[in-house]
Amino acid sequence: MMSLRIPQKGHSERMRMLAASRFNNPESESTNMGRRLDNGRRDMEHLETVALFMVTGAPGDVVASAFEKTEAGLGIVLAKNDNASDKDKEYARYFSEYFENPSDEVFLGYLPSLISRSSQNLKHRVNKLGNLSVMIRSDLSASIESYFPDRGQDLKKFWVRTGSTEVYGVKQTLHKILDICQSKPKIAQNSASHRLLEELILAASALKDSKFFPICRLSLSSRRPLAKNGEELLSKFWRNLDKPRQYLHIERLIEFINEDKRRKFTIRWVPKEISVPKHIQELRKIDIEKVQTVTIELGKRHTKITKTEAEVEEMFASRSLNWEKDRAEFCETKTITPKLHAEIQIILALGKPMARSSSNVVKPQRAIGCSKSSCLQCWLYMKKVNELLNEEWMTAGDHSWPYETAALTGCHPTLDPDGLCDKYIMETVQSYAIRQVKQLYGLQPVQPFHKRKSDEYATASGESDSDSRSESGAKPQNLGKSIHK
Repeated sequence: MMSLRIPQKGHSERMRMLAASRFNNPESESTNMGRRLDNGRRDMEHLETVALFMVTGAPGDVVASAFEKTEAGLGIVLAKNDNASDKDKEYARYFSEYFENPSDEVFLGYLPSLISRSSQNLKHRVNKLGNLSVMIRSDLSASIESYFPDRGQDLKKFWVRTGSTEVYGVKQTLHKILDICQSKPKIAQNSASHRLLEELILAASALKDSKFFPICRLSLSSRRPLAKNGEELLSKFWRNLDKPRQYLHIERLIEFINEDKRRKFTIRWVPKEISVPKHIQELRKIDIEKVQTVTIELGKRHTKITKTEAEVEEMFASRSLNWEKDRAEFCETKTITPKLHAEIQIILALGKPMARSSSNVVKPQRAIGCSKSSCLQCWLYMKKVNELLNEEWMTAGDHSWPYETAALTGCHPTLDPDGLCDKYIMETVQSYAIRQVKQLYGLQPVQPFHKRKSDEYATASGESDSDSRSESGAKPQNLGKSIHK
């Protein structure tokens, strides 16, 4: 195989330039709920739950999961943005064993193991809720008071699970939940920490299932706008409530796994030859140029306009909300070690080549659960590889953020022997970079840009996607209980 070091260097430099200029992909789908078939919806929820419980929350730690048929029954295949460690494999074995003999309190029984694995992820989620609750505490407190006693019966599930017997108790507990959020409690292995997390997660679930927030939002919007950087804080708080409630989905996942007692459940990580193939080992320590240099060269070649480094940097600063931080990230020569992203590893491990006679047949959907939304590289790869395979692979949605450390995939002997995916990815990113330079230079209309970088702590299903629920309080769709096929 021809070395990919030189193509990777140019590709990573263009991806870095797109990131510095806050590239916004007009075709990006934050969620693809509308395109999923029934099995796709069901599988996506369960696989997102698996990925959530497997991720540690450390920066760059991303986990993807997919179902596979095995001779014994049903299997789950895992991948991460690196080779799985012995600790990763040990935790996956324990996770699998817990499915065979869960405690009566399914989520609470697993909480100590979850904290040992994902304390950083839990802390990030709780702290984000805490920051938002501080900003709108007075509005939320007033809404709680007005919601009771005329309403509140729809929160019955919450007060039953927390041991309260009266609606009054629920109201006080909701105030307590806001106190918990604002205090940003430490995530520790003790009963007090477990109880706080349990209350917070149960409250998040009950509130999302109630009519509390739609009514609260309507009431507040009639009085005054709640806006920060163009986004309503209340809506942002609402969406972030979905993130802790996802942990409760382990109960539905275990129910699904145990529907057929004759079916043996297995879980495994992709082998090292998939997660770190030979061409990835050759892509270590590549020096990529600062964005000013890359942009100036693209400008000379495709616009015949020459800019200074200071002029180019000023353009980037105008598109950033925090240029001082961004400058340190983008404006110096940088050494990178590209990695093959988890979603791509899953497809390389499980993808099926297309038979010539099946080119016109509707392709079966294959869900990939992921602990973050898909980036630009993964979005482009899935778009192209789905043309080559007898399947349609999809994650829950994408943010299409360009990461310079996203590795090219290389040629795969059965799925992509001619390297068509890499060719498509590089050509498309090149066209994006040229278009972006023309926008920066004032030769084309400027498109909207990303207001923030989507961090790798976030999970894909964290914004109502996994429960099929909208902010209107609509009932979730019935995902069914049919066995995975």
